[in-house]
Amino acid sequence: MNFMKLRWFFLLSITFFAFTVACSKDNKDEEDVYEYYENEEGSVDVLLTFDTFKTKAKALKIDGFTLVSVTANEDGSKEYEARYVNKDGKYLFVKIGELATSEPVWLDPENTYLLDDRKSEYANTTLIHGLTIHLPQIEAEMAVHSTIDLGKTSFESIARKSGFLTVAPVTVAWPIGIPENHKFKGWLLQVDLGSYDEMPGFTKQMFAVMMLNDELADSYKDAYNSYYDNSTNHIVFPNGTYLVVPDENLYNSDNLYDSYGRYDRIEFMYYIP
Repeated sequence: MNFMKLRWFFLLSITFFAFTVACSKDNKDEEDVYEYYENEEGSVDVLLTFDTFKTKAKALKIDGFTLVSVTANEDGSKEYEARYVNKDGKYLFVKIGELATSEPVWLDPENTYLLDDRKSEYANTTLIHGLTIHLPQIEAEMAVHSTIDLGKTSFESIARKSGFLTVAPVTVAWPIGIPENHKFKGWLLQVDLGSYDEMPGFTKQMFAVMMLNDELADSYKDAYNSYYDNSTNHIVFPNGTYLVVPDENLYNSDNLYDSYGRYDRIEFMYYIP
């Protein structure tokens, strides 16, 4: 058994042990086990806020199950977790975690497939049952796992109902005063605007990091076809701003997908007069 498989079964064993302890409490403690609580111990490195996760977890209705907790990075788990329980004390978890932290970790090619165009793995072991799903738009993995086998179709239905398969990444606003035709549509993840005096005619420099989707690709195409300057290999806006074409393969192409894949991060560099 290779290292990754050992790691996987180790994680499953720990999880199962925690389930067993929680489920084996005396009936007198049942009220405490099921009392709802929230806890945010630290940040999770995904493009999703804890508040958004909590809102969706509370809105998710799963037949036979009641939400009992929503936590973030509890005990260093590097994930958001919503825990649901049924009348028999069986647990169901919905988790959003950093890449490669949610188990299982893509170990069984026979059970790996695409769910709504997202890489997914179905696990059905003696310890745990459910799905792990790659969510590239928030640079995360999602898990829908349970201590009871609900069936693959039911786990898929829960994943879809949760809204996380299509959730947008957390974004930031463009700086005040930036002309509208400088702002590409889509998901702006980071932007930095500062003074610049290293080249005559320019006073500011701006770096904008965006995630590639169709909205950004279409917006970039419009700007390229309107303002691209062949002599400089820059997009030159009417006010004199120079935008560096992000990849030399795009000097003669208006299609960002010629150089980047869907959900790749792209940095745009502007020189502003």
